[in-house]
Amino acid sequence: MGGNNNLNSCLIREDNNDLLTQFLHACISEVCGSSAPEYSHFSKMGWPEDEFNYTHKILLTLFNKPAVLHLDDAKMPQEFFHMPENVQTLILSCLKIRREQLWRTLAFNHSQNQTSTMIDFDWRLKVIICMVMGSSKVSSLKEPLLQLDLRVKEKGEEDILGIEMNRGELDSFIKTLEAANAALN
Repeated sequence: MGGNNNLNSCLIREDNNDLLTQFLHACISEVCGSSAPEYSHFSKMGWPEDEFNYTHKILLTLFNKPAVLHLDDAKMPQEFFHMPENVQTLILSCLKIRREQLWRTLAFNHSQNQTSTMIDFDWRLKVIICMVMGSSKVSSLKEPLLQLDLRVKEKGEEDILGIEMNRGELDSFIKTLEAANAALN
């Protein structure tokens, strides 16, 4: 790397604030699933490519830590305090704007690493014909049966959970999902 002083001199120049803000938002967007910022778009800041890559790596590390969501100087990760004061101010400004999006991304990523996550589903409706024998005659009952396949991902591995439900079980399942959805909103 070309030296921390050279990097800091590029970051603290007032004429770079707009470009630096764009770079910070691009790094947050990358954490949220967009493509990485390209050096060619930010080379006008006056830093060599290795310093761009170094700063990019530091910012990704910073933005991937849940502590950045607190927006409190005392709780920020250590990487934050190694940056010039104007950069800290711009980071806090960008985080205030993108906090909700970043929070959702970090929460989703954490939940995918900790618990099973449904990634897709498929369903089929079948009608089961049951033969019932009464005292002197045989009759048939038609009962709808839902087959639900849930594709889940747990710790990087996908699996299919197959569930069969009759009408009563399906109604109960739908009510449970609606209650869970209402609790989230």
